[in-house]
Amino acid sequence: MAEYTVNGYLDRLRERQRPALSLQDVDDENWLDRQQALRAAFIRALGPMPEPAALEPRVLEDVQMPGYRRLMMELTETEGLVMPCYVLIPEGISPGERRAAVVAVPGHGSGMREAMGLDDTGEPMADPGYQKRFPEALCRRGFVVIVPELLGFGQRRWVGDESKPLNHSACHQISTALWMYGQTMAGMRVFDVKRCLDYLETLPFVDVERMGAMGISGGGLAAGFTAMVDERIRAVCVSGYLNTFADSVLNVFHCVDNYLYGIMQTAELPDLACLIAPRPLIMECGRQDPIFPFAASQACYHQLERVYRMLGCPERLAMDAFDGDHQISGRMSYDFLAHYLMD
Repeated sequence: MAEYTVNGYLDRLRERQRPALSLQDVDDENWLDRQQALRAAFIRALGPMPEPAALEPRVLEDVQMPGYRRLMMELTETEGLVMPCYVLIPEGISPGERRAAVVAVPGHGSGMREAMGLDDTGEPMADPGYQKRFPEALCRRGFVVIVPELLGFGQRRWVGDESKPLNHSACHQISTALWMYGQTMAGMRVFDVKRCLDYLETLPFVDVERMGAMGISGGGLAAGFTAMVDERIRAVCVSGYLNTFADSVLNVFHCVDNYLYGIMQTAELPDLACLIAPRPLIMECGRQDPIFPFAASQACYHQLERVYRMLGCPERLAMDAFDGDHQISGRMSYDFLAHYLMD
């Protein structure tokens, strides 16, 4: 009897596919040209992004917290699209001082509030969850922090999902609708992060030469992908995302927002991660992460390690491999970002 499942066919696609712009074996003589070609191809794969509009920032809430000021704001991204966000401003900024800033990008869940350790009403939760209040931890280290509500998360969901809990993802409906117009959810989330950078550039107490990003899971995708295409991000922490497409999104059930049409014909995820080089990058990887297998994260790191050595800056790459599942570690990452953005 014939084999009717499609796994064999997909395995052959994987075995035979040779990404056209892989950076795996590129030497230093050809490095810059190949990196620039891959960045251009990746931007095309992310799809067209909207025309940015005037940000028109509006403060909705202003709360003094121990050690920092927390603003809830709205930013206009483009016509018909408004993004809520938190902005955390540490105490002690002197007149005329410019601080380093980080875009803290939430992962899947109920959005920016969950990343802050807040419930749906804005009250503190006893359990900080897998995101461990990382935006607040960054602010307490002296960073100005902006926490976007990514498209499809929390309050930015598909109309019709109002009766569902805020941690219900609307990624599928929004992603598939965007595909019909030639856009992608990944591209739109990169747009979210880029608009946060645009806003940070307007703040008189932010040093635009010292902006970074940190994200977990789907927020790691958004932070990492933005760093790959926008060099305003001078250092980045990607937690629980950098892996290989073959071992993760093509082998483990993932939300549809992770998929880009034809990307395997162009590059694998470790190749795309090399677009960040030579800027500082730290990966966080749990040895028991069920959706981003640790061995594949190690393989990604080793390819990056070869590139950073070739470029003469191996110290700008780090990996925090911890015993645990899918979560923020923070053991090394806050200090790593502080070293490259503050020191």
